[in-house]
Amino acid sequence: MSDRTIFFRIYLQVDNLDNAEDFYGKLLGDRGRRIPRGGRHYIDCGPVILALVDVTGEGTIDTKPKDNKRENEKNLSILGGNARRITIVVADSSHAFMPDEELSWLQKMLQACKLTLGDVAIVNILAKKTTITLIKKELSPLKMLLLGVNPGDLELAFNFPPFKLQEHDKCTYLFAPSPKDLNQETKEAKVLKSKLWVSLQQLFEV
Repeated sequence: MSDRTIFFRIYLQVDNLDNAEDFYGKLLGDRGRRIPRGGRHYIDCGPVILALVDVTGEGTIDTKPKDNKRENEKNLSILGGNARRITIVVADSSHAFMPDEELSWLQKMLQACKLTLGDVAIVNILAKKTTITLIKKELSPLKMLLLGVNPGDLELAFNFPPFKLQEHDKCTYLFAPSPKDLNQETKEAKVLKSKLWVSLQQLFEV
């Protein structure tokens, strides 16, 4: 099913972050990376992130139930961990984020760029009204990939052509066709994917 639940992060509370990093790093074969805020350490496990949280400091998770209705009305709905502050914006009116086949294609593209779903935040602008102001406030992106989303759709104050990097206000933008158009086996799609790959190599320095 296309709307099945997808886990992208699992939290594990620990009382010694350094010891936990050493133990799970050896167990999983990946030392992971320390997150400066909140006393956290992330280890990539394929498409899922193991998040070690130090409960002795600021990383404590509040497990008491609370009313988040008003807060959730303001918050963005994202897929991914946003560990590297990379926002991918899509437009899909039929899914929470995107169809399975397009998500699979996107994950392969990220893997080619030495990234995982845990490194990015996918935002669907047709699932909820979204503007660049809200994205920057909640995700603080350093890089933003617009897939089938025109700059004007996010109320950006400037425009730029496809496949050309655009820097503005401490963020680098890249505009490209939609995953649906890219995930084809036609000659036209292959040309578009080739152009996108060149741009992605520049954007992610791979």
